[in-house]
Amino acid sequence: MKDQTSSENVVGKVINETNQEILSSLKDGYDQAIQSLDVAQSEAWRDISNILETGRKQAEALKRKILGAAEVSARNKSLKLVEDTINEVFASALSDVKEKTSSKKYIDVLNTLVNEAVDALNTKKVILQGREEDLHHLKKIALDVAKERKINLEIGTKIKSSGGVRAMSDDGSVIFDNTFDARLTRGKSLLRKQVADLMSKEK
Repeated sequence: MKDQTSSENVVGKVINETNQEILSSLKDGYDQAIQSLDVAQSEAWRDISNILETGRKQAEALKRKILGAAEVSARNKSLKLVEDTINEVFASALSDVKEKTSSKKYIDVLNTLVNEAVDALNTKKVILQGREEDLHHLKKIALDVAKERKINLEIGTKIKSSGGVRAMSDDGSVIFDNTFDARLTRGKSLLRKQVADLMSKEK
C-alpha cells in the first residue's frame, strides 16, 4: 500500500513537472509569436509607408511633368503668335515702304542710308549697290557724298531688295547691308528679344 502511494506521488510529480515544462514551452512560444508579430507588423507599416511615399513622389513628378508640358505648350503657342504678328507688321511696313520709293522723301532716306553705310565702313573707297530702280538716285547721291566727304564712291551691280543700299569695301571684304530688308530683319531680332524679356519677367 505504501509502495502504491509512493508510486502515485512520483507519477504526480512527473506529471506536474511535465505540465510546467509544457506551460513554460507554450509561454515561450507565445512570447516568440507575439514578438514575431510585432516585428512583422512594424515591417509591414514601414513597407506601407515606403509605398505611400514612393507613390506620393511619383504623383508629384507626374504633376510637374504635366504642368511643365502645359507651360511649354502655352509658351510655344505664345511665341508663335508673337512671331506671326511681328511678320505681319513688318510685311505691312515693307509694303508701305515699297509704295513710297518714288517720292522725294525716299530719296532723302536713301541719302541718309548711304551716309550711315559710309560711316560704318570707315574707308576711303566704297562700292554702293541697290535695286535697279534706285541706281540712278544712288549715282547722284554718290557724287554729292563723295565730294562732301572727300572719298571715292562707286556704283556696283544691282541687287534684289525692297529699297535702301548695300555698301562694301573696294576689295569686298567688308559689307554693310543697309537695305530695308536687312534693317527689318535686325529690327525683328531686337523685337523678339524684347518680347522674350517681357515674357520671362511675367513668369
